[in-house]
Amino acid sequence: MDRLMNNHWFVKIMALLLALLLYMSVNLDPDLAKTTSNGNSTVNYETETITDFPVNVYYDSENTIVKGIPDSVNLTLKGPKSILQPTKLQRDFEVYVDLTNMQLGSHKVKVKYRNISEKLDVKIEPQTLTVEIEEKMSKTFSVEVDVDINNVREGYIAEQPIVKPGSVKILGAKSEIEKIAYVKAVFEVDDVSETVEKQIKVIALDKRLNKINVDIQPRSVTVKVPVVSPSKKVPLKIKTTGSLSEGLNIKSIAPSPSEVTVFGSKDMLDKLGVIDNVELDISKVTKSENIWVSVPIPKGAKRVYPEKVAVKVELEKDKEAETEGEETSNRVLESLPLSLTGKSPSFTYQLLNPKTGTLDIEITGPSAILADLQLKDIQLSIDVGELLSGEHEVPVEVKIPQDLTYKLALSKAKISVTENQEDNQEESDLENHPEAIPDNPVDKNEQSYDDQNISNIQPQG
Repeated sequence: MDRLMNNHWFVKIMALLLALLLYMSVNLDPDLAKTTSNGNSTVNYETETITDFPVNVYYDSENTIVKGIPDSVNLTLKGPKSILQPTKLQRDFEVYVDLTNMQLGSHKVKVKYRNISEKLDVKIEPQTLTVEIEEKMSKTFSVEVDVDINNVREGYIAEQPIVKPGSVKILGAKSEIEKIAYVKAVFEVDDVSETVEKQIKVIALDKRLNKINVDIQPRSVTVKVPVVSPSKKVPLKIKTTGSLSEGLNIKSIAPSPSEVTVFGSKDMLDKLGVIDNVELDISKVTKSENIWVSVPIPKGAKRVYPEKVAVKVELEKDKEAETEGEETSNRVLESLPLSLTGKSPSFTYQLLNPKTGTLDIEITGPSAILADLQLKDIQLSIDVGELLSGEHEVPVEVKIPQDLTYKLALSKAKISVTENQEDNQEESDLENHPEAIPDNPVDKNEQSYDDQNISNIQPQG
């Protein structure tokens, strides 16, 4: 055998035989040609139908939406079997619709194909389509959750669902977006007795609850439905323990919130009227403040909400203890300036009583406070902001430090108000009435007390 393979004539003969076999296999294929009785050659044609072949669409997908394109079409192929069968099996051709150069609106277009041999006849169903090219838009919608509460186990209730995220972005044709009336996630529960959480698909509906075909992002949301046992709101009653420091009294005690929700059986809740054993230790309370306390769970209940409440405690000093512990005294301050507030440039003001523009005042209070009192801490004034022309009696207003009381020699001041006619008239009035009161009527010879201590003023009585 090796000797034959090395013989060049043998190799040439074998090559010739192979070439003849190849030629005969191509030209004498029984599927392509058959010899009829009269000696004429005929081609063997076959027909194949391909159903549900996908359709590709070419368009401006960023700015437009296309309606009217089916997901798939049917193709009927007819031609030589040797070409038809490989085409059917390999499916390396494409069926498409090209809308890249079309404007917004309605169009009739043909479904096209490529990469199919010209020796095959191709028929597409449907061949012609009516398509609608619309503007693409997006809008954000809140997600509503529908829960069938009738499927919650008896004796339990479903609380407000918690949705994350609470809104979705919807993209689609402008006409479709404008139809959206509801964006919902339907949560179906069955005989549940505890909190459930699921991923729920979001759907868009029109006013008639028909589903709208749009792109929703994200397609699903996480919905948590708290399921709890029966509950009842019950008021709280605070029970104090311990005792306050000497000299302090409780003015008021108020829990916030004033009631809590108790969860338990219906029979237990019907009998429960108040939670009266909320304890507050007041032994360490030295000032008005909010104190957090725990709410005990009533017997037979499952839980309470909230578990802690803030109790506002307001304290006051014991009047008798305060009186016994502090020495009080009186002070008389003479010739304190009386100022006018709310003056208008349209009027001239003249004090008729007191004419000097000053008043005496008697102050009573703890000696320690009076010792540190300065004249700038006390202000006397009358409000003339709403006075019109004429004579008026106006109450004297006094600003004085806390814990002090006072007594005025004159509780009301008498003042005359004159309307200014014009600038020159105002100057004339000032010349004719030199006693007109300036902003801060103080005797020219009176010494300023702004920073002086009043310890030099002699106590009365």
